[in-house]
Amino acid sequence: GTLGNTVQDNITRLGTVTQGSIGSAVTGNWGLRLLETKTISGTPTTFDMGSASIFSSTYDTYKIIFNDLMFNDDSNLYLRFIVADTGLVDSSDYDYSAKGFSANNDSSQASSDISSILQINSFTIKGVNTAIQGACGEIIIPNPSNATSAKFIYGRIAYLNSSAFTSMTIFSGGLAQDAENAHQKALTGIRFGQHSDHTYTRGTLRLYGVINA
Repeated sequence: GTLGNTVQDNITRLGTVTQGSIGSAVTGNWGLRLLETKTISGTPTTFDMGSASIFSSTYDTYKIIFNDLMFNDDSNLYLRFIVADTGLVDSSDYDYSAKGFSANNDSSQASSDISSILQINSFTIKGVNTAIQGACGEIIIPNPSNATSAKFIYGRIAYLNSSAFTSMTIFSGGLAQDAENAHQKALTGIRFGQHSDHTYTRGTLRLYGVINA
Protein backbone atom coordinates (compact mmCIF):
# COMPACT_ATOMS: atom_id res chain seq x y z
CA GLY A 1 0.00 0.00 0.00
CA THR A 2 0.95 3.66 0.08
CA LEU A 3 3.01 5.27 2.77
CA GLY A 4 -0.14 6.85 4.15
CA ASN A 5 -1.85 3.46 4.43
CA THR A 6 1.19 1.96 6.14
CA VAL A 7 1.19 4.72 8.74
CA GLN A 8 -2.54 4.28 9.28
CA ASP A 9 -2.14 0.51 9.69
CA ASN A 10 0.56 1.01 12.33
CA ILE A 11 -1.54 3.53 14.23
CA THR A 12 -4.48 1.15 14.18
CA ARG A 13 -2.42 -1.66 15.63
CA LEU A 14 -0.96 0.51 18.39
CA GLY A 15 -4.17 2.23 19.35
CA THR A 16 -4.65 5.85 20.36
CA VAL A 17 -2.76 7.26 23.34
CA THR A 18 -4.24 10.23 25.21
CA GLN A 19 -3.27 12.01 28.42
CA GLY A 20 -6.55 10.98 30.04
CA SER A 21 -7.85 12.10 33.40
CA ILE A 22 -6.65 11.30 36.91
CA GLY A 23 -6.96 7.56 37.43
CA SER A 24 -7.20 6.70 33.75
CA ALA A 25 -4.59 4.64 31.91
CA VAL A 26 -3.29 4.19 28.41
CA THR A 27 -4.24 0.92 26.74
CA GLY A 28 -1.83 -1.98 26.92
CA ASN A 29 0.79 -2.87 29.50
CA TRP A 30 3.00 0.20 29.11
CA GLY A 31 2.82 3.92 29.56
CA LEU A 32 1.92 6.38 32.30
CA ARG A 33 -1.10 6.69 34.58
CA LEU A 34 -1.95 10.22 35.68
CA LEU A 35 -2.39 10.27 39.48
CA GLU A 36 -2.21 13.93 40.52
CA THR A 37 -2.17 17.38 38.91
CA LYS A 38 -0.94 20.54 40.61
CA THR A 39 -1.55 23.95 39.06
CA ILE A 40 0.14 26.82 40.88
CA SER A 41 -2.26 29.45 42.17
CA GLY A 42 -1.56 32.40 44.40
CA THR A 43 2.05 32.90 45.50
CA PRO A 44 3.04 29.83 47.54
CA THR A 45 6.54 29.50 48.97
CA THR A 46 6.18 25.70 49.12
CA PHE A 47 3.77 23.01 47.98
CA ASP A 48 3.60 19.22 48.22
CA MET A 49 2.99 16.45 45.70
CA GLY A 50 2.29 12.78 46.35
CA SER A 51 0.85 11.00 49.37
CA ALA A 52 1.05 7.63 51.10
CA SER A 53 -1.87 6.38 49.00
CA ILE A 54 -0.42 7.70 45.71
CA PHE A 55 3.12 6.41 46.32
CA SER A 56 1.93 2.83 46.69
CA SER A 57 3.39 -0.49 45.57
CA THR A 58 1.18 -0.39 42.46
CA TYR A 59 4.11 1.01 40.47
CA ASP A 60 7.85 0.51 40.76
CA THR A 61 8.57 3.97 39.34
CA TYR A 62 6.80 7.33 39.45
CA LYS A 63 7.42 10.55 37.50
CA ILE A 64 6.63 14.19 38.15
CA ILE A 65 6.62 16.11 34.87
CA PHE A 66 6.46 19.89 35.29
CA ASN A 67 5.92 22.72 32.84
CA ASP A 68 6.37 26.51 32.94
CA LEU A 69 7.41 26.69 36.60
CA MET A 70 8.12 30.34 37.38
CA PHE A 71 9.28 32.32 40.42
CA ASN A 72 8.87 35.93 41.52
CA ASP A 73 12.67 36.36 41.43
CA ASP A 74 15.76 34.52 40.21
CA SER A 75 15.81 31.38 42.31
CA ASN A 76 17.01 27.84 42.95
CA LEU A 77 14.57 24.93 43.04
CA TYR A 78 14.76 22.94 46.26
CA LEU A 79 13.07 19.67 47.19
CA ARG A 80 12.59 17.84 50.49
CA PHE A 81 11.13 14.40 51.23
CA ILE A 82 8.16 13.54 53.41
CA VAL A 83 8.58 10.01 54.79
CA ALA A 84 6.37 7.61 56.73
CA ASP A 85 6.29 8.07 60.54
CA THR A 86 8.84 10.90 60.48
CA GLY A 87 7.13 13.42 58.20
CA LEU A 88 9.06 16.22 56.51
CA VAL A 89 12.83 15.61 56.61
CA ASP A 90 14.45 19.03 57.09
CA SER A 91 17.70 17.90 58.72
CA SER A 92 21.12 17.94 57.04
CA ASP A 93 20.81 14.34 55.80
CA TYR A 94 20.49 14.90 52.05
CA ASP A 95 23.15 14.62 49.39
CA TYR A 96 22.80 15.72 45.77
CA SER A 97 24.65 16.45 42.56
CA ALA A 98 23.42 18.64 39.69
CA LYS A 99 25.48 19.22 36.54
CA GLY A 100 24.43 21.68 33.86
CA PHE A 101 25.31 23.33 30.57
CA SER A 102 24.10 26.58 28.98
CA ALA A 103 23.73 27.95 25.46
CA ASN A 104 26.57 30.35 26.31
CA ASN A 105 28.93 27.33 26.45
CA ASP A 106 29.12 27.54 30.24
CA SER A 107 28.97 24.59 32.60
CA SER A 108 28.07 24.55 36.27
CA GLN A 109 27.71 22.13 39.15
CA ALA A 110 25.83 22.27 42.42
CA SER A 111 26.50 19.48 44.91
CA SER A 112 26.65 18.66 48.60
CA ASP A 113 27.21 15.54 50.67
CA ILE A 114 25.50 17.07 53.72
CA SER A 115 22.56 19.33 53.05
CA SER A 116 19.10 20.18 54.37
CA ILE A 117 17.64 20.30 50.82
CA LEU A 118 17.99 18.80 47.35
CA GLN A 119 18.87 21.39 44.70
CA ILE A 120 17.94 20.20 41.21
CA ASN A 121 19.26 23.16 39.16
CA SER A 122 22.92 24.04 38.70
CA PHE A 123 22.56 27.57 37.26
CA THR A 124 20.24 30.04 38.99
CA ILE A 125 16.80 29.95 37.36
CA LYS A 126 15.54 33.22 35.86
CA GLY A 127 12.28 34.53 37.27
CA VAL A 128 9.95 37.53 37.00
CA ASN A 129 9.34 37.60 33.27
CA THR A 130 5.97 36.90 31.68
CA ALA A 131 7.54 36.70 28.21
CA ILE A 132 9.68 33.63 28.88
CA GLN A 133 9.02 29.94 29.35
CA GLY A 134 9.40 28.82 32.94
CA ALA A 135 11.38 25.79 34.04
CA CYS A 136 10.35 22.41 32.60
CA GLY A 137 11.54 18.94 33.49
CA GLU A 138 10.93 15.56 35.01
CA ILE A 139 11.67 14.00 38.38
CA ILE A 140 11.91 10.21 38.48
CA ILE A 141 11.08 8.51 41.79
CA PRO A 142 12.04 4.81 42.05
CA ASN A 143 10.33 2.47 44.55
CA PRO A 144 8.88 5.13 46.88
CA SER A 145 6.80 2.64 48.89
CA ASN A 146 9.74 0.44 49.84
CA ALA A 147 9.98 0.66 53.63
CA THR A 148 13.48 -0.82 53.97
CA SER A 149 15.56 1.57 51.84
CA ALA A 150 16.41 5.26 51.98
CA LYS A 151 15.16 7.12 48.92
CA PHE A 152 16.72 9.08 46.10
CA ILE A 153 15.42 10.75 42.95
CA TYR A 154 16.94 11.70 39.60
CA GLY A 155 15.97 13.57 36.46
CA ARG A 156 16.53 16.63 34.31
CA ILE A 157 15.41 20.23 34.11
CA ALA A 158 15.48 22.81 31.29
CA TYR A 159 15.23 26.54 31.99
CA LEU A 160 16.60 30.00 31.31
CA ASN A 161 19.41 30.84 33.69
CA SER A 162 19.74 34.24 35.39
CA SER A 163 21.72 35.50 32.37
CA ALA A 164 18.80 34.48 30.11
CA PHE A 165 20.64 31.64 28.37
CA THR A 166 18.83 28.39 27.69
CA SER A 167 20.23 25.80 30.10
CA MET A 168 19.75 22.19 31.08
CA THR A 169 20.77 20.25 34.16
CA ILE A 170 20.76 16.58 35.09
CA PHE A 171 20.51 15.77 38.78
CA SER A 172 20.26 13.07 41.42
CA GLY A 173 20.06 13.10 45.18
CA GLY A 174 18.20 12.04 48.27
CA LEU A 175 18.54 10.34 51.64
CA ALA A 176 20.30 7.27 50.27
CA GLN A 177 23.65 7.64 52.00
CA ASP A 178 24.65 4.43 53.79
CA ALA A 179 24.79 6.27 57.10
CA GLU A 180 21.18 7.41 56.93
CA ASN A 181 19.55 4.28 58.35
CA ALA A 182 16.94 6.42 60.09
CA HIS A 183 15.42 7.28 56.71
CA GLN A 184 14.85 3.74 55.45
CA LYS A 185 11.12 4.38 55.23
CA ALA A 186 8.44 4.75 52.61
CA LEU A 187 8.30 8.08 50.77
CA THR A 188 4.89 9.72 51.23
CA GLY A 189 5.41 13.07 49.53
CA ILE A 190 7.79 15.58 47.96
CA ARG A 191 7.86 19.21 49.05
CA PHE A 192 8.84 21.86 46.51
CA GLY A 193 10.55 24.98 47.81
CA GLN A 194 13.02 27.66 46.72
CA HIS A 195 15.64 29.90 48.27
CA SER A 196 15.49 33.32 49.94
CA ASP A 197 11.75 33.13 50.65
CA HIS A 198 10.81 33.67 47.02
CA THR A 199 7.43 32.50 45.77
CA TYR A 200 6.09 30.44 42.90
CA THR A 201 3.98 32.42 40.45
CA ARG A 202 2.84 29.83 37.89
CA GLY A 203 3.36 26.31 36.61
CA THR A 204 1.69 22.93 36.13
CA LEU A 205 2.98 19.65 37.56
CA ARG A 206 1.64 16.16 36.90
CA LEU A 207 2.48 13.04 38.87
CA TYR A 208 2.34 9.71 37.01
CA GLY A 209 2.78 6.06 37.84
CA VAL A 210 4.90 4.21 35.27
CA ILE A 211 2.89 1.16 34.27
CA ASN A 212 4.91 -2.04 34.62
CA ALA A 213 5.51 -3.92 31.38
